[in-house]
Amino acid sequence: MKIQMIGAVGMLVLAAACDKSDYLTPEVTLDTDQGPVTCQLYTTDRLYWDEATGHPDTMSAAAADAYCKAAGKQRKADAKV
Repeated sequence: MKIQMIGAVGMLVLAAACDKSDYLTPEVTLDTDQGPVTCQLYTTDRLYWDEATGHPDTMSAAAADAYCKAAGKQRKADAKV
């Protein structure tokens, strides 16, 4: 149990030390049925960081984030072509 706790603390320290700004790409705006969603996308090896920075009031933050994560995955797929 102590080893797991030490590992978890170590992971948190590493995550806190990581500077996301090194991986930023320009924001993009997606047109959705509910309105525009603004996304902060990161490099294609950091898709789990992709997130919405703006969305319509009628849309949940989780739904907006899902659009952004899908856009990041699509961008990665397009880059492999």
